[in-house]
Amino acid sequence: MSSQSRVDMLALTDARERAAQCGIPDAMAELSVFRIALHQPPVAVALHGMLEALLWKGALDARLRELIIMRIGWVTDSVYEWTQHWRVARLLDVEGDPFCGPVVMRLSVDGSWPTVGQTRPG
Repeated sequence: MSSQSRVDMLALTDARERAAQCGIPDAMAELSVFRIALHQPPVAVALHGMLEALLWKGALDARLRELIIMRIGWVTDSVYEWTQHWRVARLLDVEGDPFCGPVVMRLSVDGSWPTVGQTRPG
């Protein structure tokens, strides 16, 4: 990592080893958030439990969940969040135009979720 890093990421091999010791899947150990959290294994275990409950055992279907997460990443300019969930969405074969280049997605602002759509900027 750069000299400006607050906490260096573990090497990928070290992250995978620590993740295995904690029962965290190998694929999660590759993510930078876990390569940092695994410096403190109890933190990584708690983070994994929370993400597993929200992402994989939640009530939303995969497409809607990933579109919501990507929308949040987009409006908060979180390149990391957008790219991580673009990858997840592609792995899950989530269909839709959001994966064909930069897209501005519309979600209802009144608190209801009647539709999730997308519009190309410009």
